[in-house]
Amino acid sequence: MLRQPPWRLVLRVGLVSGIVAAGTTVALSKPKEKTVCGTVVTIDCDRDVRTPSLRLRVKHKEEFVFVDLSWVDAISAADRYYEADICGTGVEEKRKGDKHLHVEDVAHLKVVSPAPILRRRFGEGAHRICEADVTMATATRQVRPNYTRAAMDAQIQGTVLLEAVVQTDGHVGETRVLRSLDTKYGLDLEAIRACQAWTFEAAQLHGSPVPLIVTMEMSFTLK
Repeated sequence: MLRQPPWRLVLRVGLVSGIVAAGTTVALSKPKEKTVCGTVVTIDCDRDVRTPSLRLRVKHKEEFVFVDLSWVDAISAADRYYEADICGTGVEEKRKGDKHLHVEDVAHLKVVSPAPILRRRFGEGAHRICEADVTMATATRQVRPNYTRAAMDAQIQGTVLLEAVVQTDGHVGETRVLRSLDTKYGLDLEAIRACQAWTFEAAQLHGSPVPLIVTMEMSFTLK
C-alpha cells in the first residue's frame, strides 16, 4: 500500500488581477520568515500525513509554537531535539488557533542548549503515532475531571493540557502536565486523576499492542 510521504509543500498564492500571457514568468513574493526560540516539551504528530511537530514553549512566554518538520527523515530527527532549547526559522501561520512555524530544512534548526543527558525521558520506550505502522489507541472509557469547590469559588476555568502513556493493557500510566491551568486549587491534579481513569484499546504495531504517548485536554467550564 502506498503511504503519503512525511513532507508537505505549502504554496501560498495571492490573487493576481489581469491576464498573464503564455510564457510569461510571474515572480511570487516569498513569505517572510521569522525565528522563534524556546524549549521542546514534546513531539506532536499529524495523524494524516505522519508529520512530526516539535511543541515549543516560547522563551519568556506561556505559549506554545508548533515547529513543523517537513523533510523526509524528520520523524527520526525529531527525537534528537526533545527537551532541548532550540531556535527555528521558517514561515509562521495560524491553524485552528495554534501558531505553526514551518521549517523546511534541518539547517534552519539550531540547538542552543542540548537536553540534559542524565534526565530520564518521559514515556521512555513508548511509541508515537507519527511512526510508521503504529495505529492510534482508541478510548473505551472517558472520565470527566472533578471541579474543586475552591476553584469554582475562585471562578477559574479553562483547560489543562496533558501528556500520557497508554499502556499495552489499555490503562493510562505515566502522566504529566504540559500546560497548567491551576496548581493552587487542585484543577491540575484533578485533570491528571481523570486522565488516568480513562481506558483504551491499545495502540498496535504489526498486530501487537504497544505503549503509546498521547496528548489530552481536560476542560473546566463554569455554568
